[in-house]
Amino acid sequence: MTKKLLDSYMKNDITSEQDFLQQYESSSSEGHDIDKYFPILNYVKANTSTVSVKGSFIPRQYARMLVKEGENIAYSSAIDNNYLEEVDKHEGSEGHYNFFESLISGRDLNSDQEVGENFRRIFPAQVIKDCAMASTVRRSLEAAAEEDKFLVIAGLGHLEYRFGVPERVDRHGLVAPERTVIVSVRSSAEFPDHETEAESIGRVDKFEQKYPGDYIYMYTDDEGEDVKNEISAAYDKVGSTAKMEGNLELAKKVMKRLGYSPEQIAVVGEDGYNYQGVGCPHSHAQIRPGEAVLDIGSGLGVDSFIASAATGPKGSVTGLDISRGEVEHATTRARNRGLANVKFVNADMEKMPFEDNSFDVIVSNGAFCLAPNKETAFKEIYRVLKPGGRFSVSCTTNKVDLDTSVEWPICMRVFMPLRDTEPLLKNIGFHSILVDESDSKMTLDDEDLQVTNESERYKIHGNSPEFQHLENFDMNNLCARVVLYGIKPNL
Repeated sequence: MTKKLLDSYMKNDITSEQDFLQQYESSSSEGHDIDKYFPILNYVKANTSTVSVKGSFIPRQYARMLVKEGENIAYSSAIDNNYLEEVDKHEGSEGHYNFFESLISGRDLNSDQEVGENFRRIFPAQVIKDCAMASTVRRSLEAAAEEDKFLVIAGLGHLEYRFGVPERVDRHGLVAPERTVIVSVRSSAEFPDHETEAESIGRVDKFEQKYPGDYIYMYTDDEGEDVKNEISAAYDKVGSTAKMEGNLELAKKVMKRLGYSPEQIAVVGEDGYNYQGVGCPHSHAQIRPGEAVLDIGSGLGVDSFIASAATGPKGSVTGLDISRGEVEHATTRARNRGLANVKFVNADMEKMPFEDNSFDVIVSNGAFCLAPNKETAFKEIYRVLKPGGRFSVSCTTNKVDLDTSVEWPICMRVFMPLRDTEPLLKNIGFHSILVDESDSKMTLDDEDLQVTNESERYKIHGNSPEFQHLENFDMNNLCARVVLYGIKPNL
């Protein structure tokens, strides 16, 4: 629908639904069932002080123009008429065409059947619509207040598997993908063949009536909070069984393999079986006596105890973790160890309860794998570091984009793309940045390092039947363990 027509209805220049429909039918060639939108439009009209609505569907004439006259002419005309801007032009990917072709041909997307080429010519017409819708979303996000929430309604061809609109908006980094959610509201009666496919995607709500779009694409903070709550609950269970003894010899071998020195392993002592990291941040951190250290995602305290020995009695170590259960266990262990320079805080790494310029050095081991918003978390590191301070973060990253048709565990869904690490840190303001991939393999191949069963101790990555299908993947091809290092400039 045209923006002019939509605005007229919102301002009550068009007073009835019937008048709206008549004007739409006389001015548009789209032929959409506009009457389905009236519940939403009327809700907005009744709440104009808090809700606004924008139309973003480019007229069909541009798709015809693109096919007949070429992309340059169609996009130039669309830009001149403010349906999109130059920055919003992005070609369609092969993955998107594969999906697009399957919708039209009826081919099973998950089968081995060869992708057809019959619809290559019209695929760009789909893409220009995606670009126009993404442009409206992108510009709205840029102009929005921080507390604003967004709801995008469109057909599944523009949204499913995160193709189309989402992938184009994601390019601008305005909202972290993990803080969005795609929700199916298609009628099971109208789309019986898609019910199983929709369920496999993830968040699916079924309704008994028709709705104006097949999918709702929602920008929200709630998804990030759901991730945090799930992580916190899982690690609370770990904390509840941490007092049980584990395989200390195995833990020492794992820590040695990951780069811990014999002296550091000796400092850890009997707490070694509670080691939870993915690498060794201390080699790059080089903690010195008297420094104020922050351990983000301190877990059961292992890396904090190592930091305590390095900074000595004139220094201090603060451990921060989202799991209250793990904080309680680490606090008890620090007290039993007689470590007066160590304390643990239950808090969120994206909203750290510390003053600006508080710490000389920050270490983290595995926690940033699970931060829903990596940019916010690293900006917090920048804020609480003293000028000239440094960070060393061991974390796991995604080497490739994960197949959205596969069910991945929550940790892998929120891993940071490896390609984004250095640009992100540079944009925040760090210098002397290092992305150390020298020990990036996910699997520790030594037979001596194979984990034995400790059935009473709770493990995050146990043998869950839910994820047994992941045994078919080589994790070394999907993910990489890295150490990220950087320094805050002297201001």
